[in-house]
Amino acid sequence: MAWVCAVALAFGGCGDDPRPASDADAADTRADAWDAWDAADGAVDALGDAESDAVTDALEEDTRPPDVDADSDTADADTDVADADADDAGADTAEVDGADPDVVDVVDVADGDDVADTEVAADTEVVDDLDTLDDEASAAGPFDDLAGLTGAELRAALLPRISGQTPLGYSANGLAREVMWAVIDVHGGRLECIYTGRTVAGEDPTAPPLGTAVAPAIDTTPNQDCRMPDGTAVPGGCVFNAEHSWPRSQGADSGPAESDLHHLFPAYDMANNRRSNYAFGVTTCVANACEWAENGSELGARDDGTKVFEVRLRYRGDIARAQFYFAVRYQKAIAAPVEATLRAWHADDPPDDEERARNDAIEGWQHNRNPFVDRPDFVAAIADF
Repeated sequence: MAWVCAVALAFGGCGDDPRPASDADAADTRADAWDAWDAADGAVDALGDAESDAVTDALEEDTRPPDVDADSDTADADTDVADADADDAGADTAEVDGADPDVVDVVDVADGDDVADTEVAADTEVVDDLDTLDDEASAAGPFDDLAGLTGAELRAALLPRISGQTPLGYSANGLAREVMWAVIDVHGGRLECIYTGRTVAGEDPTAPPLGTAVAPAIDTTPNQDCRMPDGTAVPGGCVFNAEHSWPRSQGADSGPAESDLHHLFPAYDMANNRRSNYAFGVTTCVANACEWAENGSELGARDDGTKVFEVRLRYRGDIARAQFYFAVRYQKAIAAPVEATLRAWHADDPPDDEERARNDAIEGWQHNRNPFVDRPDFVAAIADF
């Protein structure tokens, strides 16, 4: 500290404020001050060398604990330098109001001590947990609160949730078919037969009467540009109509059931006629020996001789879930052999993005959903449909 005072005295004293009487005196005073500074600087250098030698001697005595290695020494030295820099600049603590100085020390450790790694890992786990909770919350479905219910209890709980939809109507002034032809079943501008895969051009979704009360301007039997699944044109064309997957003759011929889009699908009229009101099932016929067959769908006899209609693989799960929906919504029963087939189809062809999007679109029009699309596990939870 003596050298500090010497320097201060050279520049004007410790705590005093002498002022030279003239410019010449001021020049002499500055010259004397610089001479004193040089002398003090030399003293500092000498003192620094002496201190450095002392530190070196102390290190050579190897007083370190045996489990501390060179890397730890380097880390400690780095920490001291970083802390000194932080003290000089005041930046690390100034950036965050009320920051804990201990936190700054941990962050400043250059080599990433275990403490810092542990804190980062803990923070990461907390963030991951929050993200998981957010994902689960956003993924919650409209029927998730019914999970755990089974059998008749689940059916009873589902009924009020899927009833009371807005009927779209199926008559000449109804909207059900028009919504199918122009909106919910149009993909890439095409309508696809659920049974055969044939396609026709979809109708214009901007044409009335969608959302209006005027007479339908949309063709209720679309037949433009008929094509086979491979894209080849069908010279004679093909007419589409609406397939009631739950037959009209078995309870879907009036009221909300007749126009309920959850069980209506576009179909090539020949396939629709062939299906008629036959139960769904698995045929035992070979395709060319079946009463009718096209692209995986077949009309023929099952193993007990009963005539049944088999749906191609791509849409058999959709058909199965439509039947389960109808049975619960309209409190109908499905015969045991048919139910067994539908359960197998449900497992073979689970809901895909297209079916989920259709469920969403139908809700937008008639304001109810098919719970077996949202919760496929509910099928197993109900032992008897």
